[in-house]
Amino acid sequence: MARKKNDRRTRERKAFATQGTLERALVHALATFSLLFVVTLARADETSGNASDGASDSATPAATDPAAEPAAGTSEPAAEATSAAAEAEPCFAFPGKFSGSVEAVSDYVFRGVSQTEEGAAIQGELDWKHESGIYLGLWGSNVKFPESDAYLEADVYGGYEAEIDELSVKLGALFYWYPKDESALDYWEFPVELGYALDPLSFTLLASYSPDYFGYAGDAVYASIGAEYALPLGDEAPVEIAIDGSVGYTRAERAVISDRDYVDWTAGATISATGNWSGLGLGLHYTDTDVHRDDSNARFVGSVSYEF
Repeated sequence: MARKKNDRRTRERKAFATQGTLERALVHALATFSLLFVVTLARADETSGNASDGASDSATPAATDPAAEPAAGTSEPAAEATSAAAEAEPCFAFPGKFSGSVEAVSDYVFRGVSQTEEGAAIQGELDWKHESGIYLGLWGSNVKFPESDAYLEADVYGGYEAEIDELSVKLGALFYWYPKDESALDYWEFPVELGYALDPLSFTLLASYSPDYFGYAGDAVYASIGAEYALPLGDEAPVEIAIDGSVGYTRAERAVISDRDYVDWTAGATISATGNWSGLGLGLHYTDTDVHRDDSNARFVGSVSYEF
């Protein structure tokens, strides 16, 4: 009887291992496809822009060159110029816009908890948004957890965003992927975000659900409220300064750090350059939680970023 039980447990372990291998293969394929897809779109957009510039350049001489002016009663040169311009027009122009950022932070803090054991991190983001409101994106950062082989977090996300006057609504799906991790931290999350802009003050309300938070904590919800105030420095100011803060609440089926639920909060300021240095930003934020652990205690986090 004991031998049969051992054989059954062995088969269950093999089946679980096979399932885990298939899931990881699927996740790797999804992330690779998403990355190739975004890079391909970026190249197509750049090619389209170059083709448009070439078309306008080729059409201009035909319209201004005196030698190309038709004699009275003829319109052949004009027709030829129109035909040449039409042939030079790009046959493909991908819709939507691309944007991205690169950032260095003194500590990667996620909802009040350090993801790098209080170490520095380099982070990057690439987004695409269609005028209809559909968006896709990739985000990545180095990570370091105790008792885990994970060294990288790669987030793949997409959704829909709509704006009605000062109100904005954002619905999305986000997959957190940790390559080379044997403890299976990968998980899905489905956020809903509401925003209200009342210049120079704006508010954000976020609610998110995960069916398997961090791969082990089971069902979990996260809710937060935040505000940002842009200092009125005037259009001629060389920088823009914004003061922001937020409070969040996490509740999970099983303990995430040391409790099933905890509160986190953050407050700080961001300085963004304008003019020739537009895109460059500096930030300093204070973050803390009501959980007393080394990875979730009070700290200041500095950042340097560039947006493009």
